[in-house]
Amino acid sequence: MADKEKNVYTNPNSKHNTNDDDSDNEDSSERPKGIVGVFSKFADKCSLSGVPFITQAENRVVRVIWSCLLLAAFGLMTFHLYKLVVTYFEYKKQTGVQLSFSNLQFPAVTICNVNPMRMSQRDLASDELTQFIDSVDPDAVKSVLETWTPDLEDVDDDYYEEEIYEEEITEEEITEEEFMEEEVEMETIVSELKKDRRKRQAKKTARGSNSNKKQGKGKVRSNNFFDDVKINKESTIDAAVDDYFHQNDEDSWEAESDTSGFYELDRQFRQLLALQSTSKRTEMGHQINDMLLQCSFAGGKCVARNFTRSLTSRYGNCYTLQYPKFISRSSNPSDGLQLKLFLETDDYVPGIANSKGVQVVVHDQGTLPFPEEEGMAVKAGTETFIGLRRVEVSRLGDPYGECTPVKDFRAKYGIKYTRTACQKVCRESRIRHKCGCYDIMQQEINNVLKRPRSLKPCKTTEQIQCALQISTHFEKNTDLCDCHRPCTETTFEKTISSRNWPNPAFANLLSTAACKYGSSVCDTLPDKDVYDLREEFVKLVIYYEDLNYEELKESADYEAIDGKDDNLWYLNLKFTSCHMGTALKERKNEICFEMKY
Repeated sequence: MADKEKNVYTNPNSKHNTNDDDSDNEDSSERPKGIVGVFSKFADKCSLSGVPFITQAENRVVRVIWSCLLLAAFGLMTFHLYKLVVTYFEYKKQTGVQLSFSNLQFPAVTICNVNPMRMSQRDLASDELTQFIDSVDPDAVKSVLETWTPDLEDVDDDYYEEEIYEEEITEEEITEEEFMEEEVEMETIVSELKKDRRKRQAKKTARGSNSNKKQGKGKVRSNNFFDDVKINKESTIDAAVDDYFHQNDEDSWEAESDTSGFYELDRQFRQLLALQSTSKRTEMGHQINDMLLQCSFAGGKCVARNFTRSLTSRYGNCYTLQYPKFISRSSNPSDGLQLKLFLETDDYVPGIANSKGVQVVVHDQGTLPFPEEEGMAVKAGTETFIGLRRVEVSRLGDPYGECTPVKDFRAKYGIKYTRTACQKVCRESRIRHKCGCYDIMQQEINNVLKRPRSLKPCKTTEQIQCALQISTHFEKNTDLCDCHRPCTETTFEKTISSRNWPNPAFANLLSTAACKYGSSVCDTLPDKDVYDLREEFVKLVIYYEDLNYEELKESADYEAIDGKDDNLWYLNLKFTSCHMGTALKERKNEICFEMKY
């Protein structure tokens, strides 16, 4: 009997020794064996609310109630965890806005004269371009206008909108008018309203007599001179474009309508100018040495050599000023960038450059400017203030969304990534690959992409229609290229205001300085009146309105471990599972010990 007592199993993980505590031995001997015993031991050690009450309950009804409550709690927890897992794998995100304050790096500024070619340099142009310039001169176009006649078409009687007046006026409608403040008889009010209606009808009749109806009852003009003007024969490119839409996209507006005459003239000029050699185009365009009269940033002077020249298809020579050491430490306009420019308007191409001023692009340093799409028009004869607010955007990539890292693009093309630049590079690359030529109207991208000497511009009908097919496909499907929004981006919100500038005395001083620089048009400046002389110049003031800047940062809406109460459910379940695992391990040791002895 003594030997049997020595073989009593002692739990090595128990805090109490059986030899020291006889009561524990008695409880252990009375505890059920099997799975019930495992659960009983687990319940004694488990800290999960409800489990000990099941084993300690003296009444079966109470035990059943606690068991149902525990199962319901586990079911609810399981459902909640399922919802959490589903929510996590939806990869939802949120955008946080934070205001920060610091000295700010000044953005890059690109300026372009709206005139792409100087008339004083027309001798450098090809004969075809020279003849075209002569044909679009306003004096030459005026002779075409003398032979042009408007076309009148019959229209329905209800073409002209009629004014409708109600014949019946209710008492409720009258009470809504301000003239019911005094007591007036109903008949008098109705009489006054009828008189007023007759007066308005008389005015309407008078307006109608001065409208197109005087040219013929029920007639309306169906043409406009500036849309009908045809000075030169249709170019190969224009003919190829028209044929493409009629053959491939009959339901489009381009196939349905006729091309506007002035739109076609502008496109022909740009095509002829783009066909000139790069060196000639650069020389024919406006030069920063002639345009720049004064430049300063935060009081420090900047000169022409600080600008970088780039060729564009719309504006010819454009000039970009960017320098890493341009740091704004004040929001005062006088501490921003100030430019005084001479526009040389007498050197504008008549009929092509029909406005005066500059195109301005404010963009992040290192990015490629697109003046036609992103630029701001600044008119001549003004001092224009452009106030900036900096916005820094940080986006999450996969799996929360799609964004493109900027490093690889810059390493490949030498410019900072923007979505516009990526789309244009992708489009031009496909044209070169599929059509075997390059688009002469995408000069900004041609400056970036390396072009083999053997690659020629798209000139033939087949090449033009091939390039147009790719362009049209890109317009309808913007996701053809992997050009997502950048993962990190800096943008600038702008506020623009202006006033007349300069005054007559300062305009004379500016004209004298311009002639001192040796401009080719200074001979005409002394003959200008004050108004015309003022429109030869423009002043730009670009500055930060505030050194506060916004940070827009995307973050995961729900992360794996974020300290929320939802994760406490998970941790509680994890510890409970560990307790159950420990109980099963102890039961296994007991079985093994009994089998051994």
